[in-house]
Amino acid sequence: MYENNICSIIIYLWIPLVIVSLLSLAYLVIKYKKETDPIKKDNLESMIKYPIVLLIFSILSIPFWDFLIQAGILPLDCKKEAQISSSDRIINTFSDGSKQKNISFIVEGGFNSDTEIIIPRNAKITRATLDLVHSPEEIWIDHFYNWSYVESHESAGLNQDEGYAFLEARKLDVNTTTYLEGSRIFDDVYIRKGGEIRVPHMRTLNLVVRGTLTIEPGSGIRADGTLDQHNTGKEYDKSSGETASGGGGGGYGGIGGNGGDDPPMRGGKGGTPYGSETEPISPGENGAAGGGTRAESGSGYPGTGGYGGSAIIIRADRAVVDGYITANGGNGEDSTTTDGSAGGGGGSGGSIQLSARTLVLNGEITANGGNGGNDQQSSKSESDGGGGSGSGGRIAITYSTKGGYGKVSAAGGKGGQSTDPSKKGADGGEGTVYWAAREMPTMSIISANITSQKLIFDNLRAWKKFYANSTIPGGSDIKYGIIEPYSGRILCKIDPKEALQGYDIENCSGNADSIELRTEMDTITFSRTPILYYWEIFYDTEIKNLEMDIGTEQITEYSTNAFSGNVTISDDNTKPGITEVLNRLAKECTCRGCNPTEDYKCKIRIRFASKSSGKLTVENPQIEYYE
Repeated sequence: MYENNICSIIIYLWIPLVIVSLLSLAYLVIKYKKETDPIKKDNLESMIKYPIVLLIFSILSIPFWDFLIQAGILPLDCKKEAQISSSDRIINTFSDGSKQKNISFIVEGGFNSDTEIIIPRNAKITRATLDLVHSPEEIWIDHFYNWSYVESHESAGLNQDEGYAFLEARKLDVNTTTYLEGSRIFDDVYIRKGGEIRVPHMRTLNLVVRGTLTIEPGSGIRADGTLDQHNTGKEYDKSSGETASGGGGGGYGGIGGNGGDDPPMRGGKGGTPYGSETEPISPGENGAAGGGTRAESGSGYPGTGGYGGSAIIIRADRAVVDGYITANGGNGEDSTTTDGSAGGGGGSGGSIQLSARTLVLNGEITANGGNGGNDQQSSKSESDGGGGSGSGGRIAITYSTKGGYGKVSAAGGKGGQSTDPSKKGADGGEGTVYWAAREMPTMSIISANITSQKLIFDNLRAWKKFYANSTIPGGSDIKYGIIEPYSGRILCKIDPKEALQGYDIENCSGNADSIELRTEMDTITFSRTPILYYWEIFYDTEIKNLEMDIGTEQITEYSTNAFSGNVTISDDNTKPGITEVLNRLAKECTCRGCNPTEDYKCKIRIRFASKSSGKLTVENPQIEYYE
């Protein structure tokens, strides 16, 4: 604007000079006629020539200034302004009459926006500008209307109607066969008559019940071994590697029974004890398959060994066991009736570890060893040996108070029989049963973690603030953290007051390209649970690799690596200049993206592209022209 004012003064400077010279000339002529003194009159006459010279100079200088302007000699851009005539026009709307266009870049791609301006054909553009505005701040927010944003939520509930997260009792109600393994946390577990929790072979169930575990009569938790269908080898000896007859029994809490001998062949030896007596956590040992005495035609196949019992670890505030908890070893398979076949060894009992502040035991808890498989040949001369039985497993029970009259057993199994009593398999040894009474605190703290999805944005410029809104009744608490997804490292620890007011995470999140949000909720009773209504992250964004193209000519008139805030597109930052391009397109109106709307108008498309997502506002077109 300043430069345009100077140009106007230069262009029209001759007008005030002419006016001044005419006024001066008139003044001197009038004064000359009224003057009577000859000397003064002569002086006035000599002065009249000066305004006349100024007048002549002013008139003659007009083409001189025009030459300087048109030739571009002056250090000012006055040429276009000098061309403006009384028919000047200004286009300040887009083709639909609006002054603003909103453009969204969803993903990286090519030119994806259509913004059009109508310009008269053959118009002479003197000046063109266009404003681009990008709001640098965006928000990610989760109101918990669904779990789509949440990765994990142990014991966390959701009110889908109101949209908030809270702590809820995780109850397991079992009335049929249900397989469980690994670490499981519940607030109450109820196993009804006919229902059973079953632990797969060689697996461990680590069950935490923060409230009451109830096992009705005729129901229970079973981790028993079965036949080992994979252990079908004809020869097995646990210790010496010699050819076996009866399969040896598995050992764990005690020694497994040896398999029956068929001289000169020896039965497999039983397994040896291992594991902890006070904190048993291991599954039991499998029994060995029986051995064939010879590989002659018609020899039978030996019985397979039994699986060892699996492992059960239970920690409960209160346990009422009227049914059963078992981790018994599987029985060895009987031999065939064909000569050359021996019984398989029994699997050992597994582990049962039960800790309860209050224990009521009226049912049974067993980790008995499996029996050895029988040798089923019909005569003593053809008998090959019974399988040894598995030893008992390990049971450890800890309580503060105890009641009831139930049974607890970790007995060894019975050796497999044979038609020749000397070839009978040996009984497995007793396992261990450990009792301990000690004070145990109530499991009153109920907690849960909620972790958001990984927050990663392709247009991220800087992390700004974290907000969360929650209510925290007495006896409950809630905490927040900003987590680095790949390492799990805590970047920021945030208390509820800071989260409500808005916590600046820019310093702690640093240059992390992605983060996760985490909340830890706890309470002493479900009637006073903390409630999380929403959490949100504000972050600054930028549009990356922004480009502008006019007329779909595949020529980038404007380009910047990163754009945030606002900018005015003009000849200063476009190449080729926006005015030059518009002049050419208005004259030709034949480019791709140029559409003649009428004989005298041309619709020119302006497009933008970005290599990141974001929103851009194109506004305030100012295109000055004359016809």
